[in-house]
Amino acid sequence: MRTPASFYSLFAAAAIVFAAGSPAAAQPTVATGYARLAANRTAAAVTVRDFGVGLSSADAQHVFDRFWRADPSRVRTVGGSGLGLSISLEDARLHGGWLQVWGQPGAGAQFRLTLPLTAGGELSSSPLPLRPAVVRRTGGPS
Repeated sequence: MRTPASFYSLFAAAAIVFAAGSPAAAQPTVATGYARLAANRTAAAVTVRDFGVGLSSADAQHVFDRFWRADPSRVRTVGGSGLGLSISLEDARLHGGWLQVWGQPGAGAQFRLTLPLTAGGELSSSPLPLRPAVVRRTGGPS
């Protein structure tokens, strides 16, 4: 079972890839954020929220693509290889689950992993919302 690797990749990517400050900052920083866990009769979910630079809807469409990176420069200054979230998505699907992202420039990002409680169970909803209840905009880099 690869679920622990999925959790690690999800937390690491959410904490660093969309960290506070510019994506091209010389040193990665970890944004202030939080994680939530919840379950209902059919599913368990975890959300990881950060208050970093966020991501656009165009970026959200590519965040799970292999080798895609938020930093478009050829010189890697922050983050990893671009494989962590694509591997996490594959793991979630292998377990019959979902891995989803919400983001907004200047307001951070939130990732949600939802898994069925029973092997082979089908998901119809998640016990946690994808979009955070409160969306606050962060100040730009100083």
